[in-house]
Amino acid sequence: MERSQAIGQRDNERVNERTGMSGSTSAPEHRSDPPSAIIETSPIDPRQETQLASQALNDEEFESAYRHARNAYRASPDDPAVMFVMARVLGQRQRFPEAIRMLDRVAKQDPNATLPALGQSAQWLIQDGQWDKAESRLKKILEFVPAAAMVERELAKLYLRQGRRDEAARYIKTLTQQGEISAIYLRTLIQVAIELGDESSGQAEESIGRLGVAKSLAGKPSSEKPTSGKQTRKQAGYRAALEVLDGPVLHRLELPVHEAAFRGRLLAYIDDQSALNEWAEDWNETFVDSPVASQLPDAWFALGHWHAHHGRIDLAIESFCYVVLRDPTDAEAYANLAELTEGAEPGRSADLSGRSEAIKRTRMLAKSVTAGGSQQVDLPSIEALAKQLRELRRVDEALAWEGLKIAFDSSLTASQREAAMGSINRERVDYVNSLAGKTPTVDMSFVLCGLDPPRENRVAKEAN
Repeated sequence: MERSQAIGQRDNERVNERTGMSGSTSAPEHRSDPPSAIIETSPIDPRQETQLASQALNDEEFESAYRHARNAYRASPDDPAVMFVMARVLGQRQRFPEAIRMLDRVAKQDPNATLPALGQSAQWLIQDGQWDKAESRLKKILEFVPAAAMVERELAKLYLRQGRRDEAARYIKTLTQQGEISAIYLRTLIQVAIELGDESSGQAEESIGRLGVAKSLAGKPSSEKPTSGKQTRKQAGYRAALEVLDGPVLHRLELPVHEAAFRGRLLAYIDDQSALNEWAEDWNETFVDSPVASQLPDAWFALGHWHAHHGRIDLAIESFCYVVLRDPTDAEAYANLAELTEGAEPGRSADLSGRSEAIKRTRMLAKSVTAGGSQQVDLPSIEALAKQLRELRRVDEALAWEGLKIAFDSSLTASQREAAMGSINRERVDYVNSLAGKTPTVDMSFVLCGLDPPRENRVAKEAN
């Protein structure tokens, strides 16, 4: 028995030797592999990673851009160049508050980066719906670089979306004098108060706020059947705009003075005298002392109707004069002036009526230009429109439309197109130089068709 146990034990030992296993109850021994060689990695070069991130952004390889930007930021979090690219990556990921804060840090550390930081952060603020802050930053850039076309274009676009069309028009006018020939902007100058009615804009130019949506609706005849036989589709559009102004806040944007002014214009359009009386009382009590109130053509238009209804003809005339001085595209204001002066000054009334009709022709022609779509234009309509604009002494607009005609005229050779554009550019420069130093830059007598200019700070409150 003992011999057999000894033999079994020796057999087990032999097996253990071959397999490396042990029958012992103690912890097994572990063989340790030789230590791995340590691979030395070169330190991250934040500048190189920043360049790679920037290139990836340009190539729309956004995950790669994020990876490289993060590597650079971890290695050098206080480098302005690194922070700028990291901010761009965050902005692309729609992490706008973080991206804007980072750009603000960049501007503090590197004054040379102030302007690009302001420009980029303004774009993100617009995308984030912080309209007031975006406007403030864009205007700040203009303090550093007056007449910067890119910034003026962004402000004009923002104002158009908000319905602040008369403010947008001032920037568009400047862009036109700099050689801008975009039909979208030129059409705005044809009718400033409300849209022409057939604009088609992409989502980037979507109307925002009650004022923006209301002005868009007012320019488009309602598709719904009028509720009464006397109501036109255009008036239905005005009433739809009024409903928007009286409704809830839209897009976190409130412009109380501008909205109140446009509400007055709409009430004048639909000839609701009872509501207009209430509007005038509220305007004079609540809004008239606002810093921007006297600059709003919509308010002066409404006040003109209000004064005229109550027999205050002189005040009505002065109100409409304010309108056309701020917006010489307001054919309806000219028509009202013609009616108000018909008895006392028939010759002047005829001039005013003629001006109103000439402006209406520009609207008709502008609609005809792009009736076939934005990618094709009617060249004869452009030619007729430019001629009419010259007669209205809106030379800069005429030149811009003529430039647009050249750009779309496929019958021209390259050399002919170059020569024609050169001629237009020279005339534009001469025209702009002729305005230099003139204050005001418009001929008030021509704009008012010979009427006396209005007296400041008198029209709104002076009433029985």
